[in-house]
Amino acid sequence: MRPGPFAPHFVVVLIDGGSPPTPLFTRDRLDVRVVDLPPCRDVDVEFRLDGGFLARGRFRSSPGGAVSTTTDAPSAGTWAGVHPDGPFFSSSNGGAGSPTTHDLVLTGRWDGGAPFTAFVPRAVLPPGTVVTSFRETTAAGLYADFYRPPGPGPFPGVVVFGGSEGGLGGGQLTGQGLVREGFAVLAVAYWGVPGKPSGMSRIPLETFQRAVARLRQLPDVQQQKVALLGVSRGGEAALLAGSSFPADVQAVVALVPSGFAWAAPGSSTTSTWTLDGGDVPFLAWPTGSSSVITRDAGYQVTFSAPFFLGGYEAARDAGLAGRAQIAVENVNGPVLMLAAGDDGVWPSCALTSPAWERLVDAGHALARGDQFVCFPGAGHSINPSRAGFPLADLIDRGTASTRSGYGGSASTDNDVNHALWPLIRGFLADALR
Repeated sequence: MRPGPFAPHFVVVLIDGGSPPTPLFTRDRLDVRVVDLPPCRDVDVEFRLDGGFLARGRFRSSPGGAVSTTTDAPSAGTWAGVHPDGPFFSSSNGGAGSPTTHDLVLTGRWDGGAPFTAFVPRAVLPPGTVVTSFRETTAAGLYADFYRPPGPGPFPGVVVFGGSEGGLGGGQLTGQGLVREGFAVLAVAYWGVPGKPSGMSRIPLETFQRAVARLRQLPDVQQQKVALLGVSRGGEAALLAGSSFPADVQAVVALVPSGFAWAAPGSSTTSTWTLDGGDVPFLAWPTGSSSVITRDAGYQVTFSAPFFLGGYEAARDAGLAGRAQIAVENVNGPVLMLAAGDDGVWPSCALTSPAWERLVDAGHALARGDQFVCFPGAGHSINPSRAGFPLADLIDRGTASTRSGYGGSASTDNDVNHALWPLIRGFLADALR
Protein backbone atom coordinates (compact mmCIF):
# COMPACT_ATOMS: atom_id res chain seq x y z
CA MET A 1 0.00 0.00 0.00
CA ARG A 2 1.40 3.32 -1.05
CA PRO A 3 1.13 6.17 1.43
CA GLY A 4 -1.27 9.07 0.85
CA PRO A 5 -2.27 11.64 0.15
CA PHE A 6 -4.76 10.20 -2.32
CA ALA A 7 -6.41 12.21 -5.07
CA PRO A 8 -9.22 10.09 -6.54
CA HIS A 9 -10.33 11.11 -10.01
CA PHE A 10 -12.08 9.71 -13.07
CA VAL A 11 -10.45 8.36 -16.21
CA VAL A 12 -12.82 7.56 -19.07
CA VAL A 13 -11.65 5.33 -21.91
CA LEU A 14 -13.26 3.03 -24.45
CA ILE A 15 -13.90 -0.51 -23.25
CA ASP A 16 -10.94 -1.74 -25.30
CA GLY A 17 -8.73 0.75 -23.44
CA GLY A 18 -8.44 3.23 -26.28
CA SER A 19 -8.87 6.95 -25.94
CA PRO A 20 -12.41 8.23 -26.56
CA PRO A 21 -12.88 9.69 -30.04
CA THR A 22 -13.87 13.28 -30.66
CA PRO A 23 -16.76 13.52 -30.86
CA LEU A 24 -17.77 10.69 -28.55
CA PHE A 25 -21.08 9.18 -29.62
CA THR A 26 -23.79 7.74 -27.42
CA ARG A 27 -23.20 4.21 -28.64
CA ASP A 28 -19.43 4.29 -28.03
CA ARG A 29 -18.97 1.89 -25.13
CA LEU A 30 -17.05 3.31 -22.19
CA ASP A 31 -14.98 2.11 -19.28
CA VAL A 32 -15.42 4.59 -16.42
CA ARG A 33 -12.50 4.25 -14.04
CA VAL A 34 -11.69 5.76 -10.66
CA VAL A 35 -7.98 5.87 -9.90
CA ASP A 36 -5.74 7.03 -7.05
CA LEU A 37 -8.03 5.67 -4.35
CA PRO A 38 -6.78 3.99 -1.19
CA PRO A 39 -6.84 0.22 -1.61
CA CYS A 40 -9.91 -1.76 -0.61
CA ARG A 41 -12.03 1.33 -0.03
CA ASP A 42 -15.67 1.87 -0.95
CA VAL A 43 -16.47 4.59 -3.47
CA ASP A 44 -19.95 5.67 -4.54
CA VAL A 45 -20.32 6.84 -8.12
CA GLU A 46 -23.26 8.75 -9.60
CA PHE A 47 -23.84 8.81 -13.36
CA ARG A 48 -26.17 11.65 -14.40
CA LEU A 49 -27.74 12.58 -17.72
CA ASP A 50 -29.99 15.54 -18.41
CA GLY A 51 -33.69 15.31 -17.66
CA GLY A 52 -33.03 13.99 -14.16
CA PHE A 53 -31.65 10.61 -15.25
CA LEU A 54 -29.53 8.97 -12.58
CA ALA A 55 -27.68 5.67 -12.15
CA ARG A 56 -25.60 4.71 -9.11
CA GLY A 57 -22.98 2.16 -8.20
CA ARG A 58 -20.95 1.40 -5.06
CA PHE A 59 -17.60 -0.17 -5.81
CA ARG A 60 -14.70 -1.55 -3.78
CA SER A 61 -11.32 -0.37 -4.93
CA SER A 62 -8.65 -2.87 -5.89
CA PRO A 63 -5.40 -3.36 -3.96
CA GLY A 64 -3.97 -0.90 -6.46
CA GLY A 65 -6.59 1.68 -5.57
CA ALA A 66 -8.69 1.58 -8.74
CA VAL A 67 -12.21 0.81 -9.91
CA SER A 68 -13.40 -0.02 -13.45
CA THR A 69 -16.96 -0.43 -14.75
CA THR A 70 -15.61 -2.91 -17.30
CA THR A 71 -14.09 -5.30 -14.76
CA ASP A 72 -15.83 -4.57 -11.45
CA ALA A 73 -19.41 -5.25 -10.35
CA PRO A 74 -21.10 -2.79 -8.00
CA SER A 75 -21.90 -4.16 -4.55
CA ALA A 76 -25.01 -1.98 -4.62
CA GLY A 77 -26.61 0.27 -7.19
CA THR A 78 -28.99 0.42 -10.11
CA TRP A 79 -27.52 -2.55 -11.98
CA ALA A 80 -26.01 -5.88 -10.99
CA GLY A 81 -22.94 -7.72 -12.20
CA VAL A 82 -20.07 -6.61 -14.37
CA HIS A 83 -21.46 -4.56 -17.26
CA PRO A 84 -19.76 -1.47 -18.70
CA ASP A 85 -23.09 -0.22 -20.05
CA GLY A 86 -24.80 -0.47 -16.67
CA PRO A 87 -24.48 3.26 -15.93
CA PHE A 88 -26.52 3.97 -19.06
CA PHE A 89 -29.14 1.27 -19.43
CA SER A 90 -30.04 1.36 -15.70
CA SER A 91 -30.40 5.14 -15.61
CA SER A 92 -33.89 6.35 -14.69
CA ASN A 93 -35.86 9.50 -14.03
CA GLY A 94 -38.98 7.63 -12.99
CA GLY A 95 -40.47 7.64 -16.48
CA ALA A 96 -40.82 11.41 -16.60
CA GLY A 97 -39.48 11.77 -20.15
CA SER A 98 -36.47 11.27 -22.41
CA PRO A 99 -33.11 13.03 -22.28
CA THR A 100 -32.62 15.81 -24.80
CA THR A 101 -28.83 15.71 -24.56
CA HIS A 102 -26.66 12.81 -23.53
CA ASP A 103 -23.67 14.42 -21.83
CA LEU A 104 -22.55 12.39 -18.83
CA VAL A 105 -21.80 13.98 -15.44
CA LEU A 106 -19.84 11.79 -13.02
CA THR A 107 -19.62 12.32 -9.27
CA GLY A 108 -17.56 10.17 -6.93
CA ARG A 109 -17.72 10.13 -3.13
CA TRP A 110 -15.51 8.37 -0.61
CA ASP A 111 -15.01 8.71 3.09
CA GLY A 112 -11.51 10.07 2.84
CA GLY A 113 -12.07 13.42 1.20
CA ALA A 114 -14.10 15.73 -0.95
CA PRO A 115 -16.32 14.56 -3.84
CA PHE A 116 -14.73 14.56 -7.27
CA THR A 117 -16.43 15.05 -10.64
CA ALA A 118 -15.96 14.72 -14.38
CA PHE A 119 -17.93 15.79 -17.45
CA VAL A 120 -18.09 13.57 -20.54
CA PRO A 121 -19.73 15.15 -23.62
CA ARG A 122 -21.53 12.69 -25.90
CA ALA A 123 -23.17 13.29 -29.28
CA VAL A 124 -25.93 11.64 -31.30
CA LEU A 125 -25.33 13.40 -34.61
CA PRO A 126 -21.85 13.98 -36.04
CA PRO A 127 -20.70 17.62 -36.25
CA GLY A 128 -21.46 19.10 -39.62
CA THR A 129 -24.75 17.25 -40.06
CA VAL A 130 -27.19 19.48 -41.93
CA VAL A 131 -30.83 19.12 -40.88
CA THR A 132 -33.56 20.38 -43.22
CA SER A 133 -37.18 20.33 -42.07
CA PHE A 134 -40.18 19.93 -44.37
CA ARG A 135 -43.58 20.89 -42.95
CA GLU A 136 -45.93 20.59 -45.91
CA THR A 137 -49.46 20.30 -44.58
CA THR A 138 -51.34 19.11 -47.67
CA ALA A 139 -52.45 15.49 -47.85
CA ALA A 140 -49.70 14.70 -50.38
CA GLY A 141 -47.14 16.94 -48.70
CA LEU A 142 -43.92 15.89 -47.03
CA TYR A 143 -43.75 16.20 -43.25
CA ALA A 144 -40.20 15.15 -42.48
CA ASP A 145 -36.67 16.00 -41.36
CA PHE A 146 -33.76 15.37 -43.73
CA TYR A 147 -30.33 14.62 -42.26
CA ARG A 148 -27.38 15.13 -44.59
CA PRO A 149 -24.19 13.60 -43.19
CA PRO A 150 -21.00 15.67 -43.09
CA GLY A 151 -18.47 15.22 -45.87
CA PRO A 152 -18.74 14.85 -49.61
CA GLY A 153 -21.68 12.95 -51.05
CA PRO A 154 -23.50 11.37 -52.64
CA PHE A 155 -24.83 9.26 -49.78
CA PRO A 156 -27.07 6.19 -49.80
CA GLY A 157 -30.58 7.14 -48.70
CA VAL A 158 -32.93 5.66 -46.11
CA VAL A 159 -36.52 6.70 -45.37
CA VAL A 160 -37.17 6.05 -41.67
CA PHE A 161 -40.40 6.12 -39.66
CA GLY A 162 -41.86 5.01 -36.36
CA GLY A 163 -45.16 3.40 -35.46
CA SER A 164 -48.16 3.89 -33.24
CA GLU A 165 -46.66 6.88 -31.41
CA GLY A 166 -47.34 9.01 -34.49
CA GLY A 167 -45.53 12.18 -35.49
CA LEU A 168 -41.84 12.49 -36.24
CA GLY A 169 -40.32 11.22 -33.00
CA GLY A 170 -39.89 7.57 -33.95
CA GLY A 171 -38.29 8.37 -37.30
CA GLN A 172 -36.02 10.99 -35.77
CA LEU A 173 -34.80 8.68 -33.01
CA THR A 174 -34.08 5.74 -35.30
CA GLY A 175 -32.80 7.75 -38.24
CA GLN A 176 -30.34 9.95 -36.40
CA GLY A 177 -28.14 7.02 -35.49
CA LEU A 178 -27.72 6.11 -39.17
CA VAL A 179 -26.24 9.50 -40.03
CA ARG A 180 -22.95 8.63 -38.33
CA GLU A 181 -22.70 5.64 -40.67
CA GLY A 182 -22.85 7.88 -43.74
CA PHE A 183 -26.51 7.43 -44.67
CA ALA A 184 -28.68 10.32 -45.78
CA VAL A 185 -31.85 9.95 -43.72
CA LEU A 186 -35.36 11.22 -44.31
CA ALA A 187 -37.34 10.83 -41.05
CA VAL A 188 -41.01 10.87 -42.03
CA ALA A 189 -44.30 11.42 -40.20
CA TYR A 190 -47.30 9.67 -41.78
CA TRP A 191 -49.99 10.31 -39.17
CA GLY A 192 -50.60 12.57 -36.20
CA VAL A 193 -49.29 15.78 -37.85
CA PRO A 194 -51.01 18.55 -39.85
CA GLY A 195 -52.17 17.33 -43.25
CA LYS A 196 -51.97 13.64 -42.35
CA PRO A 197 -54.56 11.33 -40.77
CA SER A 198 -55.18 12.08 -37.10
CA GLY A 199 -55.13 8.37 -36.22
CA MET A 200 -53.95 5.05 -37.60
CA SER A 201 -56.83 4.65 -40.04
CA ARG A 202 -56.76 4.52 -43.85
CA ILE A 203 -53.22 5.82 -44.18
CA PRO A 204 -52.18 5.85 -47.86
CA LEU A 205 -49.17 3.66 -48.57
CA GLU A 206 -48.39 6.17 -51.32
CA THR A 207 -47.14 8.41 -48.48
CA PHE A 208 -44.00 6.27 -48.36
CA GLN A 209 -43.66 6.10 -52.13
CA ARG A 210 -43.73 9.89 -52.30
CA ALA A 211 -41.16 10.13 -49.49
CA VAL A 212 -38.79 7.86 -51.44
CA ALA A 213 -39.22 10.03 -54.55
CA ARG A 214 -38.51 13.20 -52.57
CA LEU A 215 -35.43 11.73 -50.95
CA ARG A 216 -34.02 10.87 -54.35
CA GLN A 217 -34.47 14.51 -55.42
CA LEU A 218 -32.55 15.95 -52.47
CA PRO A 219 -28.94 17.09 -52.92
CA ASP A 220 -26.13 14.60 -52.38
CA VAL A 221 -28.38 11.52 -52.25
CA GLN A 222 -27.56 8.54 -54.45
CA GLN A 223 -30.28 8.17 -57.03
CA GLN A 224 -30.07 4.45 -57.71
CA LYS A 225 -31.20 2.80 -54.50
CA VAL A 226 -33.25 3.80 -51.46
CA ALA A 227 -34.20 1.71 -48.43
CA LEU A 228 -37.13 1.85 -46.03
CA LEU A 229 -36.69 1.34 -42.29
CA GLY A 230 -39.80 1.13 -40.13
CA VAL A 231 -40.36 0.33 -36.45
CA SER A 232 -43.32 -1.58 -34.97
CA ARG A 233 -46.46 -0.57 -36.92
CA GLY A 234 -43.96 1.28 -39.09
CA GLY A 235 -42.23 -2.05 -39.70
CA GLU A 236 -45.56 -3.37 -40.97
CA ALA A 237 -45.78 -0.28 -43.20
CA ALA A 238 -42.23 -0.76 -44.50
CA LEU A 239 -42.97 -4.33 -45.57
CA LEU A 240 -46.25 -3.24 -47.18
CA ALA A 241 -44.71 -0.30 -49.03
CA GLY A 242 -41.70 -2.30 -50.16
CA SER A 243 -43.91 -5.03 -51.58
CA SER A 244 -46.39 -2.55 -53.11
CA PHE A 245 -43.82 -0.34 -54.85
CA PRO A 246 -41.00 -2.66 -56.00
CA ALA A 247 -39.81 -0.18 -58.61
CA ASP A 248 -39.23 2.47 -55.95
CA VAL A 249 -37.84 0.60 -52.94
CA GLN A 250 -34.65 -1.44 -53.14
CA ALA A 251 -34.33 -2.71 -49.54
CA VAL A 252 -36.46 -2.97 -46.40
CA VAL A 253 -35.52 -3.08 -42.73
CA ALA A 254 -38.43 -3.90 -40.41
CA LEU A 255 -37.83 -3.67 -36.65
CA VAL A 256 -40.27 -5.49 -34.31
CA PRO A 257 -42.78 -5.64 -37.18
CA SER A 258 -45.75 -7.73 -38.23
CA GLY A 259 -45.86 -9.75 -41.42
CA PHE A 260 -49.61 -9.09 -41.53
CA ALA A 261 -51.55 -5.90 -42.17
CA TRP A 262 -53.86 -4.95 -39.33
CA ALA A 263 -57.13 -3.09 -39.02
CA ALA A 264 -57.35 0.41 -37.69
CA PRO A 265 -57.24 0.24 -33.88
CA GLY A 266 -60.56 -0.96 -32.53
CA SER A 267 -62.04 -1.74 -35.96
CA SER A 268 -63.18 -4.89 -37.69
CA THR A 269 -64.21 -3.09 -40.87
CA THR A 270 -61.52 -0.50 -41.66
CA SER A 271 -57.87 -1.01 -42.56
CA THR A 272 -54.97 0.94 -41.16
CA TRP A 273 -53.66 1.26 -44.73
CA THR A 274 -54.94 2.05 -48.20
CA LEU A 275 -53.48 1.46 -51.66
CA ASP A 276 -54.88 3.22 -54.71
CA GLY A 277 -57.69 4.45 -52.46
CA GLY A 278 -58.84 1.00 -51.37
CA ASP A 279 -58.39 -0.68 -48.02
CA VAL A 280 -55.43 -3.05 -47.76
CA PRO A 281 -56.75 -6.46 -46.60
CA PHE A 282 -56.28 -6.73 -42.85
CA LEU A 283 -56.57 -8.78 -39.70
CA ALA A 284 -59.50 -7.51 -37.62
CA TRP A 285 -58.58 -5.71 -34.43
CA PRO A 286 -58.62 -8.35 -31.68
CA THR A 287 -61.40 -8.59 -29.13
CA GLY A 288 -59.56 -10.64 -26.51
CA SER A 289 -57.77 -9.62 -23.35
CA SER A 290 -54.33 -8.35 -22.49
CA SER A 291 -52.43 -9.78 -19.54
CA VAL A 292 -51.87 -7.84 -16.34
CA ILE A 293 -49.28 -8.40 -13.61
CA THR A 294 -48.47 -6.53 -10.42
CA ARG A 295 -44.86 -5.58 -9.81
CA ASP A 296 -43.26 -5.69 -6.37
CA ALA A 297 -43.37 -1.89 -6.37
CA GLY A 298 -47.17 -2.10 -6.36
CA TYR A 299 -48.06 -0.85 -9.83
CA GLN A 300 -49.81 -2.93 -12.49
CA VAL A 301 -48.35 -3.63 -15.91
CA THR A 302 -50.52 -4.44 -18.92
CA PHE A 303 -49.06 -6.49 -21.77
CA SER A 304 -50.94 -6.35 -25.07
CA ALA A 305 -48.96 -9.14 -26.79
CA PRO A 306 -51.46 -11.86 -25.75
CA PHE A 307 -54.24 -9.65 -27.16
CA PHE A 308 -52.58 -9.53 -30.59
CA LEU A 309 -51.50 -13.17 -30.50
CA GLY A 310 -55.07 -14.25 -29.79
CA GLY A 311 -56.36 -12.12 -32.66
CA TYR A 312 -53.84 -13.56 -35.08
CA GLU A 313 -54.44 -17.16 -34.01
CA ALA A 314 -58.21 -16.77 -34.26
CA ALA A 315 -57.88 -15.41 -37.80
CA ARG A 316 -55.42 -18.14 -38.74
CA ASP A 317 -57.62 -20.92 -37.38
CA ALA A 318 -60.60 -19.47 -39.24
CA GLY A 319 -58.63 -19.38 -42.49
CA LEU A 320 -58.70 -15.57 -42.60
CA ALA A 321 -55.06 -14.73 -41.97
CA GLY A 322 -53.81 -15.45 -45.46
CA ARG A 323 -55.59 -12.53 -47.04
CA ALA A 324 -53.86 -10.10 -44.66
CA GLN A 325 -50.39 -11.56 -45.09
CA ILE A 326 -47.96 -9.14 -46.69
CA ALA A 327 -46.51 -10.30 -50.04
CA VAL A 328 -42.94 -9.67 -48.90
CA GLU A 329 -41.58 -11.74 -51.78
CA ASN A 330 -42.49 -8.81 -54.07
CA VAL A 331 -39.86 -6.55 -52.50
CA ASN A 332 -37.30 -5.76 -55.19
CA GLY A 333 -34.29 -6.19 -52.95
CA PRO A 334 -33.15 -7.72 -49.67
CA VAL A 335 -35.34 -7.76 -46.57
CA LEU A 336 -34.08 -7.60 -42.98
CA MET A 337 -36.62 -8.39 -40.24
CA LEU A 338 -35.63 -8.04 -36.59
CA ALA A 339 -38.02 -9.18 -33.87
CA ALA A 340 -38.06 -9.46 -30.07
CA GLY A 341 -38.60 -12.77 -28.28
CA ASP A 342 -40.10 -11.16 -25.15
CA ASP A 343 -42.06 -8.46 -26.96
CA GLY A 344 -44.77 -7.22 -24.59
CA VAL A 345 -46.59 -5.03 -27.13
CA TRP A 346 -47.23 -7.61 -29.83
CA PRO A 347 -45.57 -10.98 -30.51
CA SER A 348 -43.23 -9.69 -33.18
CA CYS A 349 -41.41 -13.01 -33.60
CA ALA A 350 -44.65 -14.95 -34.14
CA LEU A 351 -46.09 -12.25 -36.41
CA THR A 352 -42.91 -12.06 -38.52
CA SER A 353 -42.12 -15.79 -38.85
CA PRO A 354 -44.79 -16.34 -41.56
CA ALA A 355 -43.25 -13.52 -43.60
CA TRP A 356 -39.88 -15.24 -43.35
CA GLU A 357 -41.45 -18.50 -44.49
CA ARG A 358 -42.86 -16.70 -47.54
CA LEU A 359 -39.43 -15.33 -48.40
CA VAL A 360 -37.84 -18.76 -48.06
CA ASP A 361 -40.58 -20.58 -49.98
CA ALA A 362 -40.41 -18.07 -52.85
CA GLY A 363 -36.62 -18.39 -53.12
CA HIS A 364 -36.36 -14.70 -52.27
CA ALA A 365 -34.31 -15.27 -49.11
CA LEU A 366 -31.65 -17.23 -50.97
CA ALA A 367 -31.57 -14.99 -54.03
CA ARG A 368 -31.63 -11.66 -52.18
CA GLY A 369 -29.81 -12.46 -48.94
CA ASP A 370 -32.78 -11.78 -46.68
CA GLN A 371 -32.35 -12.12 -42.93
CA PHE A 372 -34.69 -12.74 -40.01
CA VAL A 373 -33.53 -12.61 -36.39
CA CYS A 374 -35.68 -13.15 -33.31
CA PHE A 375 -33.70 -11.93 -30.29
CA PRO A 376 -34.45 -14.06 -27.21
CA GLY A 377 -35.42 -12.12 -24.10
CA ALA A 378 -35.59 -8.77 -25.91
CA GLY A 379 -38.54 -6.40 -25.65
CA HIS A 380 -40.42 -4.12 -28.01
CA SER A 381 -38.17 -1.15 -27.20
CA ILE A 382 -35.08 -2.53 -28.97
CA ASN A 383 -33.65 0.03 -31.34
CA PRO A 384 -30.04 0.49 -32.45
CA SER A 385 -30.25 4.23 -31.85
CA ARG A 386 -30.95 3.55 -28.16
CA ALA A 387 -27.49 2.04 -27.62
CA GLY A 388 -25.99 4.07 -24.78
CA PHE A 389 -29.40 5.49 -23.81
CA PRO A 390 -31.33 5.12 -20.54
CA LEU A 391 -33.50 2.02 -20.89
CA ALA A 392 -34.83 1.24 -17.40
CA ASP A 393 -37.97 3.34 -17.89
CA LEU A 394 -38.75 1.78 -21.29
CA ILE A 395 -39.56 -1.69 -19.96
CA ASP A 396 -42.69 -0.68 -18.03
CA ARG A 397 -43.71 2.64 -19.55
CA GLY A 398 -45.55 5.31 -17.62
CA THR A 399 -45.58 6.81 -14.15
CA ALA A 400 -49.06 5.90 -12.90
CA SER A 401 -50.33 2.88 -11.01
CA THR A 402 -51.08 1.16 -14.34
CA ARG A 403 -48.32 1.01 -16.96
CA SER A 404 -47.71 -0.48 -20.39
CA GLY A 405 -45.40 -3.47 -20.54
CA TYR A 406 -42.94 -3.51 -23.43
CA GLY A 407 -41.15 -6.67 -22.35
CA GLY A 408 -37.46 -7.49 -22.22
CA SER A 409 -35.09 -6.05 -19.66
CA ALA A 410 -32.81 -3.04 -19.66
CA SER A 411 -29.71 -5.23 -19.73
CA THR A 412 -30.89 -7.56 -22.51
CA ASP A 413 -32.30 -4.75 -24.63
CA ASN A 414 -29.01 -2.88 -24.26
CA ASP A 415 -27.01 -5.84 -25.53
CA VAL A 416 -29.39 -6.29 -28.47
CA ASN A 417 -29.24 -2.58 -29.32
CA HIS A 418 -25.46 -2.77 -29.61
CA ALA A 419 -25.74 -5.96 -31.70
CA LEU A 420 -28.23 -4.31 -34.06
CA TRP A 421 -25.79 -1.64 -35.23
CA PRO A 422 -23.34 -3.82 -37.17
CA LEU A 423 -26.21 -5.95 -38.44
CA ILE A 424 -28.21 -3.05 -39.90
CA ARG A 425 -25.15 -1.12 -41.06
CA GLY A 426 -23.76 -4.10 -42.94
CA PHE A 427 -27.12 -4.98 -44.44
CA LEU A 428 -27.77 -1.45 -45.73
CA ALA A 429 -24.20 -1.04 -46.98
CA ASP A 430 -24.53 -4.20 -49.06
CA ALA A 431 -28.09 -3.46 -50.22
CA LEU A 432 -27.41 0.12 -51.31
CA ARG A 433 -23.94 -0.17 -52.78
